[in-house]
Amino acid sequence: MPSLGERRRILIDARPINHPTAGQRGIGRYTAGLISGLSAAGADVVAACSSRAECDLVIATVPGIDVRPWKPELVREVVDRDAWYIATQLMLHPMTLDPVPRAVSEARLPVAAVMYDVIPERFPSRYLNHPQSRQLSAVRTMLARSLDGLLAISSFTAETACRELGVPMNRVVSIGAGVGEVFTPSKDDPWPGLRRLVELGVSRRRRLVVAVTGGDQRKNTEALIRAWSLLGERSRRNCQLVVACAVGSSVLARWAETVNESGLALGRDVVFTDSVSDEELVLLHRAATLAVFPSLEEGFGLPVAEAAAVGCPVICSDTSSLPEVIGSEEALFSPYDVRSIARAIEWGIHDEAHRTRLLEAAGRARHEWTWLRTGQRTLHALDHFSSHVDIARRRAIRSKVAICAPPRTSPSAIGSYTANVVDDLVARATADIELFVDLSGTSDRPGSGKWMASAIGRYRHDYEFDHVVCALGSSSHHLSTAFVAESFPTHLWLHEASLAGCYLHAVAHSSSSEWGKAFIERRSELGADFHSLAPEDFQVRGIPLLRAVLAKARSVVVSSVAAAERVVSSSVDCPPVLVLPLAFPDVPGVVTKPIRRVVSIGWLGTNKRLEVLAHVARLAAVDVVFIGPTVPRAVDGLRATARELGVSERISILGQLSEERLHHEILASRVGIQLRADSTGQRSAAVNDLLARGLPVVTNIAEESVGSGLRFADTTGLEDETAAQLVVESVGGLLDDDDEWVASSRSAREVASRWTFADVAEVLEIWLRTHESHERGSIVRAEMIGR
Repeated sequence: MPSLGERRRILIDARPINHPTAGQRGIGRYTAGLISGLSAAGADVVAACSSRAECDLVIATVPGIDVRPWKPELVREVVDRDAWYIATQLMLHPMTLDPVPRAVSEARLPVAAVMYDVIPERFPSRYLNHPQSRQLSAVRTMLARSLDGLLAISSFTAETACRELGVPMNRVVSIGAGVGEVFTPSKDDPWPGLRRLVELGVSRRRRLVVAVTGGDQRKNTEALIRAWSLLGERSRRNCQLVVACAVGSSVLARWAETVNESGLALGRDVVFTDSVSDEELVLLHRAATLAVFPSLEEGFGLPVAEAAAVGCPVICSDTSSLPEVIGSEEALFSPYDVRSIARAIEWGIHDEAHRTRLLEAAGRARHEWTWLRTGQRTLHALDHFSSHVDIARRRAIRSKVAICAPPRTSPSAIGSYTANVVDDLVARATADIELFVDLSGTSDRPGSGKWMASAIGRYRHDYEFDHVVCALGSSSHHLSTAFVAESFPTHLWLHEASLAGCYLHAVAHSSSSEWGKAFIERRSELGADFHSLAPEDFQVRGIPLLRAVLAKARSVVVSSVAAAERVVSSSVDCPPVLVLPLAFPDVPGVVTKPIRRVVSIGWLGTNKRLEVLAHVARLAAVDVVFIGPTVPRAVDGLRATARELGVSERISILGQLSEERLHHEILASRVGIQLRADSTGQRSAAVNDLLARGLPVVTNIAEESVGSGLRFADTTGLEDETAAQLVVESVGGLLDDDDEWVASSRSAREVASRWTFADVAEVLEIWLRTHESHERGSIVRAEMIGR
């Protein structure tokens, strides 16, 4: 219980306000009212939402409230205080994935759930006739029993919840409900605001009896229609029944048939309004002579309270919660007896003394059912529940990080690279890391206990995590991760700063070129300004496809300053960018001088300038070994060039190898050569892999040479033979001079020892915590991050 003068801290689930079916009425409306009532009652309320857009909606719905996107960080903020979590979605049908988010459970915060009704559990043959519905009900029941308290919206709901769910009475308290501020009496003429309803048939010349119902049969609308047909001739001639609700066409057809069978005229005696706004509903009640609510069972009966708040005489069923809402025996009728309904309507229309008493009951209900009183009752309920809650059970929770990437065994080297970083992040034990595997472009299935990247947004929420990191490259193995980055606020870890290959591989499998063009257009900064859907067109013209992922990104991570500059220049509102150089793996190095052979590792694609290495084989009279997944068209071009140059016997294409075989083949080689035909600024993990094993490397990918172990050859714009001559010059004596090779090998190992996966993990962890302190569009080097 809060100390004297301290406001109770409440973290409340505001997501129902934006729920697709419950948002405008029912649970969504109740949630908004409860939030405002708790704040008015003096609580320190934080409303948690699933996204920034949802926050904006809640702020507009409940002004003046502290509204924040849901993250585990919210729980960490309140875990040391006497805070409660109020779950508002437990009784949604069907139940949501996380009525009590995982972080709340892990922190062992006390939880109270709003109990709207247990109607499905009371009438299982009607509402739980599907196996899945019964399973969800069983899960909901078990969860309700495990919570610290249930906040029932009526005494009837409290009693039936205890009975149906098996919850002890001391863990259920009735808090009631309230009505929106718009539901107030007024003597102003309501008809100018009812023009739309008048066009639907609502009569200005007749006395209106309004019923706010629904399509569910327990709303008892058809019994009300039959009761209307039993009214006396004077009542039927002078009055009109207006049924206000939105229902499907099949329900409307059923109601229309009941109208006809009862000898009534649809549009004259009875009008169905379809959906009405709050403003129209208020005006309709102000214009009405009587409001009638014939429901068989309700958890509360908000339409009764709303009609009373407007100052309209109300009559309702004598069942479930409705008698406690209206608080008057004279306002009740039996919903199972159409003659009882008809008599109550006649009495409510014509007996002025009775109408006066109904208005007095409405006035009492208007005073009783306010959100302020509901908030006050809720705070008293939490105080009551706190007596059996062990405050010492609360515990701090670590930061939650999700990382989406191909698995370690993926053809994409980004999979194994990310897995190594994850290993070091886990070893640091400062955050809970969960890896979501991207199996795009494969027929693989995730291992036991693994989630696929595509599960985020379907079976797992992005806001379960403080941070979602999307490791992306330019192959088909990253498409699911790219879709996650397009849909949710994430940290983009771009190993290739265009994503052209990632998206174009998806288009290549489409049978519709029009769909493909539209798909790429939505992701290109140039819109439709591209000549073809061939990867080469995008590579040559340097067209990035980053628009969709940058629109949602919280930050970007790249491996070089050139890549960072490219990303920043591609967006008018780029988030901060971290330059995080690629780590060097911890692998055994060469122990003896290898044979006179060149090796090139990694994906053998059309952008790797494979033909240049065929010229190197001829110019240096050296064998060249290629290791890695192959693109058939690229390999065909390499072999054709080798035949033309007469060096086919010097070219070996080994494909993708096991780690053991890969290590053996690398250490049997003298020099590594890694080239790209184009560059978006990204660095090569293959270069780092070779250097870490003590193999000197010649490349056109680095920005500059680093010692004698890494030699930079700028082949930009050069023909294959000229480029090969430059590469051979850069190789120098490495193929034949043992002393030069030994010195370069040592230099390579020394370079590799300075920057490990542990270093990358440490900087990445700090960046996730501090990225918001950097300006949008800024470029931050790893060495600038405080470690």
